[in-house]
Amino acid sequence: SHIFSWFRSISQQGFSIKFKTGIFNHTKKIWTGMVNPMIDPQKYRNKSLTELMFIIGANSKGGVMVEEDAVENIADFEANYARTDAVIKVRAGALGQGKIQPKASPSIPTGLENIIMLSEASINKNGVDPALGGALDKQDQSGILYKRRIRQIISKFANYFDSITLYQKEDARLCADLIRVWVQNNAGQFVRITGEDGADEFVRLSEDNLAAEYDISIQEGMQTEEDKRETGQMLGVIADKFMAVGDVNSAKALILESLPFIGINGDVRKRITESMGAGQQDSVPLAQFQELQAQLEQLQSQQTQLLMAEMQARIEKTKADTGKVAAETAKALESAANQGLENDLLRQGNYTNVNVSI
Repeated sequence: SHIFSWFRSISQQGFSIKFKTGIFNHTKKIWTGMVNPMIDPQKYRNKSLTELMFIIGANSKGGVMVEEDAVENIADFEANYARTDAVIKVRAGALGQGKIQPKASPSIPTGLENIIMLSEASINKNGVDPALGGALDKQDQSGILYKRRIRQIISKFANYFDSITLYQKEDARLCADLIRVWVQNNAGQFVRITGEDGADEFVRLSEDNLAAEYDISIQEGMQTEEDKRETGQMLGVIADKFMAVGDVNSAKALILESLPFIGINGDVRKRITESMGAGQQDSVPLAQFQELQAQLEQLQSQQTQLLMAEMQARIEKTKADTGKVAAETAKALESAANQGLENDLLRQGNYTNVNVSI
């Protein structure tokens, strides 16, 4: 109820805390995420487990009840009762009169197990299917069927994936503003980034290298080494097909693209690229490069001259417009002065027509 301090947010791209929601709750009129449908089933499951553990802990776990006159030596009876090969001597008639009786076995209320099972089924139905996390309900399930189940799960949660993509876009715009502030506070510092071929590069932080606005593109990337290796193998298979039909250049390009996915970077990738002749094919001769650079500089110079001429024309037009406005203002002031003199003369005498020229 008390605000200790308040300030304007560094970023104006919405709230600083982003949300992942996918379903609209028509009762509460709010957007909810994947967790909300699982709250009640998880609560009932936790309650049932707590009750079950309490019942098991509170009830007896074996033991026997003995009257004092049932045995002659109670200490010897306690030591030998749990032994399987012991012979325990009791007083005559003690067993028949029921002086030695085992403790009552614990009674678990019926229904707790069913509640736990129903809660788990409801969690799996409204939440993430265990198959998405790698759990198999049948050990003899084929890989094709398993992948098909994964695709069905992803299709089922398509709205959540859309909301996650929207969240990532909004969070990226927020981070872009925060990165700008971070660069302003750490100008001149060298940071390490991953450049081409996976090599480390060091760049100096400067606000001049930042654009005014950025476009956000969210793409799905391989997260695990298995996914990357599978992508690299797929690119290799496609490259073999191009090689079979005689398209060598496309095959080489695909092979080069597959190298990072199978863990080949750095100098090894550079040597493979040189051995395949990609460097010679992609390189431009020095003379042609210098000619293109000269043409580019000439075009830039012409563009600069056109911009300067356009700016000078705008300045001249502005000056002409300013002079025209000043002349019109002076003419209006002169006309107002003449009209004032004519009005003064009309007030002094009985004149019908008065014309004053200054």
